[in-house]
Amino acid sequence: MPSRSPIAADNTLVDRTIDTFQPHYSEPLTRSEAVEIIDNFTTFVRLLAQADLNDRPWPRGEDRRADPGRLRDTQPAEPGDPR
Repeated sequence: MPSRSPIAADNTLVDRTIDTFQPHYSEPLTRSEAVEIIDNFTTFVRLLAQADLNDRPWPRGEDRRADPGRLRDTQPAEPGDPR
């Protein structure tokens, strides 16, 4: 059954993933397994980025829990802000 992930449509990314990971597998790596590797990596990077945002100080004493969907980097920088 073909993957429903939009990543599966990116043949170059899937092919490069297979080329990169195949030496580490004893069995041939399938395209669906390559897509799963990409999905897992993408999820990991998103979680890492969210953890990084959660660890940053919130500007102007705002409570980040008030609007968890708002990203800090979308707000205007204040004087002295290293962004």
